[in-house]
Order: sequence, then structure tokens, then C-alpha cells
Amino acid sequence: MAEMELGYWKIRGLAAAIRMMLYYKQQTFKEVAYSSEDADAEWFGKDKPELKKKNSMINLPYLIDDDEVITQSNSILLYLGLKLGIDLPEHMIDNHQVLDQCMDLTDAYVKIIYTGKQLAEGGFKAMVEKHMETAAVHFTKLEGFLKGPYMCGAAMQCADFRVFELIDVHVQMCAETGVAIPKFAKLMGFHAKIKNDPALAAYFASDHYAKYAVNGMSSNYYGKGFGAGPEGPTTVIKEGGKKGVEIEGAAEMGGLDFFCTTIESPEGDQELLLTAMQAMNADPDPLAEERKGCSGFVGKMIFSAGTAQLAIVAYVPKPESNKSSEKVDVTAWIKHVAEAVGGTVTNEKMAAPDTFVNEGKPFPCPHGGNLAEAVVVSNPEAGKYAIKDKDTAMAAAFAYLRSHGAFPEDTGDDDDEMVFGDDDDLSAYE
Repeated sequence: MAEMELGYWKIRGLAAAIRMMLYYKQQTFKEVAYSSEDADAEWFGKDKPELKKKNSMINLPYLIDDDEVITQSNSILLYLGLKLGIDLPEHMIDNHQVLDQCMDLTDAYVKIIYTGKQLAEGGFKAMVEKHMETAAVHFTKLEGFLKGPYMCGAAMQCADFRVFELIDVHVQMCAETGVAIPKFAKLMGFHAKIKNDPALAAYFASDHYAKYAVNGMSSNYYGKGFGAGPEGPTTVIKEGGKKGVEIEGAAEMGGLDFFCTTIESPEGDQELLLTAMQAMNADPDPLAEERKGCSGFVGKMIFSAGTAQLAIVAYVPKPESNKSSEKVDVTAWIKHVAEAVGGTVTNEKMAAPDTFVNEGKPFPCPHGGNLAEAVVVSNPEAGKYAIKDKDTAMAAAFAYLRSHGAFPEDTGDDDDEMVFGDDDDLSAYE
């Protein structure tokens, strides 16, 4: 039997629930992910005309399984529900009804995501606020229909994957725009149950969920960390690159070998914070108008606070690049900081990559060294917040550096006068 092939844009979109099902059943598949750059040549110019010979309705997403060529997202979900042994005959009617209700909500959602026009500042938030009134009607219907831990009862059906994705993207969109999301206790419990299902752990850790934008290039909302484009975490890379230049200048002016700073845009996402670190350490593009990166020779610990957690990434360059590197063990440093705030070290030590790839272009990272990572989970009920833990963690990071002779002794100035983060202005140090 040939491997299944799933074709779609390189975003979550309508294929998210399909990918979830494939991961859920550990079904390997070949992915064909089209970008906006290659769409004309690869999809419209080559693949679509060929597939149209087998299915005149062909569109994205599509699924190829042996001789079957299937299009339309709900049709693919229903096909996989039977093929993978997920859907049960006794739930057929309920399952179809839930899928149709999801499509009604999707249609309403798409109207604010793909407007085809430039929005004024604050315009999207206003649209989200209005949309959530409509979405609340659909969520009320779905919550009322919930017949157990899952939509149709005790067992997952294909429609559950679609419901999860719709809840997930609405929660994320509302959090990022500052719009209140209606309280649906049963649906949020449903969402949490699926998010914590061990059978889906690989999916939630995969690029398909963690690194794919929610929507496409022409949308008003791409998803967390994607800034001006859905095909890479551009905001994070831009902030990291800019902060790298600031650190380079300050290090050269002040003769400092190590820094600690805040990176806002990852919002506590550890993978995105690691991306920011790599952007900080990469050599600049000599042809670019704006200099970015450049600080790979400087040791650093960076912090990003989000609602759910504080993410921390530490970096120690190779001794040839930094005279204080031999004084700082990256594993001991990250452990010291994590212990100070009740955090968990998620990566004690790994080699820093020698190349950072941005928009398909490689940038050298010649200063080598090692990285380490930690997270501190928030617990509001216990009064534990990431933003507060960040200050404590940063103080612990400086204390470790001072105790090992890698940072100047405290002269009475606040640590944040030596740190670029939050509202710091580089001009204040000139």
C-alpha cells in the first residue's frame, strides 16, 4: 500500500484537523505543502491540472490514498474516519451534524480573516469583537450538543478534531487581540482533554501545530509569532535580530561579555524564544539595508513571559569568541536560574547551530558554544505569574554571573540598567 499524500498550503487552516487525525492514528503520510511563492508554478501550473484529470472538483486540501483522490476538507475527514477506524456507525448522524455546524462557524470566521482589504489600526480587533458575538451562538449550539467527553459521546469521531481546531484558533486569536472570549466550561474541558491526550502529543510537538501559521498570506491574522507573514515567525526573528545589534553595540562600548534581556514577541513560547536567540547570534546580511543579529560572541540569557509560562534560553559562546565563557557552565547557569523560580530545565545542554536559516537563506553563526532551556509554568491560583517570575529569574541569572566573575559587581545601579528589554532605549546608554 502506497503512503497517503496530503496536499495543502503550508499553514494549519482547513488541513489542521486532517493532520491531527493522521497523527492520532500514527498514520504516516507524505505532505505536499505549497507556499505563496511556489503556488503558481507548483499548484496551479503543475499539480492541480494533473489531479483534475482524476477528480474534476480538485482543490486544496486533497488526499491521495492509492487510487482515491479526495478533495473538500469534510469529505477527507469522513474518509479518514472510516479508513482509520475512528468513526463509529452509530454516531454517523451526530458526527455529520457537528461537521456541518463547524462549517457554519468556519464560514463566519473566514469573513473576518480574509477580507481582501487593508484594515485601519485597531480594525481587526473591532472585527473580532463583532465576530465573537456570532461565534458565541455557534459555540452555544456545540456545547449544548456535547454528549459526553466528546461531541458524540465516549469516543472521538472525526468531527471532534474539527471542533478542537476551531476552539483553539478562537482562543488564540482572542488572547492576541485582547478580546474577551465567552465562557464555555464544557467546551473548554473538551479542548483541554484533547490537548492532553497522549495519542496527540506528537502532533502538538510537531511543526504542523507549533510552527505553521493559522491562516494564509492574504489573511488579517496569521497566528502567534508570525508578524508580517505566515511562512515564518517574522516578528520573533525581527525582534531577535534587532536586539542582537543593540547587545553587540553595548558589549563593545561597555566591555561586557554577558547580558540578560527580555524578548517580548514569543509570549512565553520556548521554541520561538530559541528562534529569537538564533536570530540574535547570526551574522548579518552584508547586503541588507538594516543590520541584524551580530551578537553571537556575547553570552546571554533571554526571557519571554506569556500567560501560561516563562520561557528561558541561555547561551554561552565558545571560549575562542568570549574571554569569560570558561567561567560559565551553561547547564549550571540554567539550573541555578530555574531553581530560583521553581522552573523546569527542559534542555540541559545542546550545541548551538552553526547556521541560522531565515526565509530560505542561511546565515553563519561562527561563535559556536552551547544552549540550554527552561520553563516556569504559571499558577495564578497560587499567585505565581510569569511576569513576576521573569524579574526573579533575571536577578538570579545576574547573581550567577557575578559569583563566577563573568559580570561586573553590583555598584548600586539596578540590573535593568544593564539589560535591553521591555521599555529600554539604547540611546540612554550612548
